[in-house]
Amino acid sequence: MLLGGFGPFLSAFEQGELEMPGYLELLHLRGPGAAVVLRRILIALQHRDAEPCLRALFADANWRPHLVGGLAALARGAPDVCGSIWQAVGRSWAAPQLAVALFFLEPGLAAGLRAQFAGGLVGSPKAIASLLEIAGWLPELREWRAQTLARQDVRAALSAGVDHAVALVSDWRAGVEALFGGEGLTLPRVRPA
Repeated sequence: MLLGGFGPFLSAFEQGELEMPGYLELLHLRGPGAAVVLRRILIALQHRDAEPCLRALFADANWRPHLVGGLAALARGAPDVCGSIWQAVGRSWAAPQLAVALFFLEPGLAAGLRAQFAGGLVGSPKAIASLLEIAGWLPELREWRAQTLARQDVRAALSAGVDHAVALVSDWRAGVEALFGGEGLTLPRVRPA
């Protein structure tokens, strides 16, 4: 493993020719800087240490590596890192972005979402709101989502403040779709349509 455990992904954090550090370009995916960071990530994914470093991004306690990891997982089309994303999403300030990554990558998304809420609430209000938002994108979970939103514990958590999570989830999905399309890349779609 290379320096800091992030190895080849370190360039995604750097400012270089960008107006801000690379990871900040990934918060909202607006402007040409996000494409520059995506290209840095694509180069990093070719490195021999990319796999363990990708997992290290999600293992970190800080939200900044989670942003880079979410986009890197999407660029790689890596459903094998979904376990790492699930572990990070509940504690991450980047929960909306990680929820979008799960939406595109997780083959067992419906079951994973049900499991997240089965034994009580796990995660921040922002994570709860983010996961319930992507649940609304799955037709098979519409009834489950409505029942979950009606639960007292969920209502209480969501009333604590979700830091614009729902808007961030929708905006990041649109941003990812535009970014990948603009770069001629195809987003992974591991679930049946």
